[in-house]
Amino acid sequence: MRLAPLAASALSLSALLAQAQAASITLGWESPADEGAEAVLTFRTNTGAANLSLRHAVQSGAVGHEFVLPHLPRGTQTLQAGLVQDGQVIAQGPVQPLDGDTTRTAEQKLYPALALGFADIWQCADMAPLRVTHDGAALRLQRNGVAVLVEPLPDQDQLFSDGAGYRFTLDGNRAHLVWQDGPEEHCEPALFSPVLPMIAQARSGEWRIELGRERAMIEVPGLEDANLSTTGLAISAPRDGSISVQGSGLALRLTESQCRLGSTDLIYPVTAHLRIDAAPSSPEGCAGDPLTLLAGEPWRVTSLLGIPMALAQGAEMTLELNDNRLSGRATCNRYVAQARIEGGRLDFHDLGTTRLPCAMDLGALEQRFLDALEAATGFDIGAGGMLTLRAGPIPVLTAKRKIAP
Repeated sequence: MRLAPLAASALSLSALLAQAQAASITLGWESPADEGAEAVLTFRTNTGAANLSLRHAVQSGAVGHEFVLPHLPRGTQTLQAGLVQDGQVIAQGPVQPLDGDTTRTAEQKLYPALALGFADIWQCADMAPLRVTHDGAALRLQRNGVAVLVEPLPDQDQLFSDGAGYRFTLDGNRAHLVWQDGPEEHCEPALFSPVLPMIAQARSGEWRIELGRERAMIEVPGLEDANLSTTGLAISAPRDGSISVQGSGLALRLTESQCRLGSTDLIYPVTAHLRIDAAPSSPEGCAGDPLTLLAGEPWRVTSLLGIPMALAQGAEMTLELNDNRLSGRATCNRYVAQARIEGGRLDFHDLGTTRLPCAMDLGALEQRFLDALEAATGFDIGAGGMLTLRAGPIPVLTAKRKIAP
């Protein structure tokens, strides 16, 4: 059911903090910090791009730190905090939306379990994130869709190069990057979206493991403990594209590769490999939230119901998903909807639009677009980055990431 028109949005905390003169955030963590540790605050836009990063050195042995906030850049939507040591994020908090919070001071606790990642993320001069994963003794660097393998130089285990214009040098909580013979850039470790909480389940439905920040719910044949403390599990992230979860009688390995559950219309961001001591083999499974694959930069519709779109300037159709909220343009009007995964299906619901006048042909196109969103039950993302929304097996629209001007 569609709701219209849209209500005006409330004043965001970013606007309130811009007016405040002494807004502050106090961070806390359990284990005393080692020498060289830094506390980090990262502010992001609605697409997840970092637009401000603050970092302060913390004293050895400290278990907390206070930041006094400056005026925030326009468009700031979320805040995340973390603790960095020797070039890695060792504790961090969840991504927190700023809208609707009117307090001038806040506290946030940092957790080691939320610092699990498939790779280390570094922020360099052009603000484009640099992904660094281990490949044996070498490092794989990924940036703007380009991947390169750099090897350690003899007797210099902190200096990596491919001998063809790429070089990466580690120096504590700093790094120096030369990208394709370009100028040297200074990089700093950046925060990333937490992996936990996460649900992993077999494609066949035979097993299911729900990993929370504090508790783990396990439904596996042959295991008696169904409710364990997450801290009782050995969880590690070797930053080689995998995460390892070890428990009594089981070992779960998560890899950052897309996965499909049975006959569902969804793809998942993580593949789960389960080994159980009581069984010779276990079915492979999928993990993570499919919606994370849709989040980020907006998508521009390229075809609707099989018909290529060649819209007049200013009449485009777009999709943008962030924090389970879908929004965008439907030719003449703006729209919003809520997104969820329920029963193995994609569901866009509570759809609302503005009510601007629309030419007859564009109005009819807009109606078909909104109908397609409400009908969608799943999606695919092709190797070339093309998104296909489907209603069952039927494709209802295709889209590609919108390139910022």
